[in-house]
Amino acid sequence: MIQVKDLQFEYEEFGKKDDPAIIMIMGLGEQLIFWSDELCKGLADEGFRVIRFDNRDAGLSTKLSGQKVPSIARLLFLKKWFGYSAKAPYTISDMADDVVGIMDALGIAKAHIVGSSMGGLIAQVLGIEHPDRILTITTIFATTSNLKIKRPDDEILALMDKRPARDATEEERIAYKLKVFSLLAGSTYPMDAKIEEKVIRSVKRCYYPEGTLRQLAALVREPATSSRLTNMKLPILVIHGAEDRLVPVEHGLDIAKNAPNSRLVIIEKMGHLIPTALIGKFITLISEHAHANSQKDPRKIAR
Repeated sequence: MIQVKDLQFEYEEFGKKDDPAIIMIMGLGEQLIFWSDELCKGLADEGFRVIRFDNRDAGLSTKLSGQKVPSIARLLFLKKWFGYSAKAPYTISDMADDVVGIMDALGIAKAHIVGSSMGGLIAQVLGIEHPDRILTITTIFATTSNLKIKRPDDEILALMDKRPARDATEEERIAYKLKVFSLLAGSTYPMDAKIEEKVIRSVKRCYYPEGTLRQLAALVREPATSSRLTNMKLPILVIHGAEDRLVPVEHGLDIAKNAPNSRLVIIEKMGHLIPTALIGKFITLISEHAHANSQKDPRKIAR
C-alpha cells in the first residue's frame, strides 16, 4: 500500500528497481490481478521494473464511498446530444494524477505507461498533461472517449445494465461476471481457465460496483482526446482486437490516426481480453516498443 495525497493505492512490483519502469493501468472497475503474473514477469525478464496497481474505487485501493454515485444515463445524454460534460465525483485527469503520485512515491522520474481499456484513456491523458514524466505509451483496446465513434455491442450493453442486485450472493456475482467476460472474448480466444480463475478471484478480493459507476462517470465526462493527441509527440503503440465488442476497433484506429508518433497493431479474432495464448505476443510488442524508446532513469525522486 502506498499513500498519494489523501488516497491509498494497493500495488505490486516485478523486476529490478534500477530498470526502466513500466506502469500498468487497469481498465474500468477491474483490479491489478487482471495484469497477469505471466505478463508482468515476462516484462520484468525483458529488463523492466513493472508496477501494477488498483485504481481508486477498485480493488484494495481507497474507495470514494462518500461521493455520490452519478447517473450514467444522464451523463451520456448530456454529452452525446449537447456536448456538455456534467459533474462527476472525479475526472480522468485526477486518475492520471494518481499515477504521477505513485511514480513520485516510488521515486520514478519517468516511466513507460501501459493502459488497458479505460486505463488506455488514462494513459493518453498522462501523455497529454504530463509528457515530461512519460517515455512511451501503449494502449490496449482503448478509446479516445469520442461518442461519435461506433458504440459497444447491444448484447454487452444490455448485460452490463443488468448488474446483480445489492443482496446477490457471491455465487450470483461470480456467475454474472463470468457471463460478461465470456462475451468480451473473441471467437478464436474464448475465456480460458486462467482468466476464469482471475474473474472468480476478483469477486472474492473486492466486489464494488459503486466504484465502477464513479469511474464510468469520469470516463463519460472526459472530453474526447482525439484533437489533443495531435500535439503529443510521445511514441504510442496502439493494440486492439478486431473482434472487440465493448470498445470496437474503430476506437483504436481513432487513437492511431490522431497521434502523430503512433504504431497500430490490430490482432485478428481477439476481443476485449488479453488471451493467455497471446501473452508472449504482448510481452514482445510492449517490450520492443519500450526498449526502442527507453533510458536508464538519470535522476531519482526523493521518497
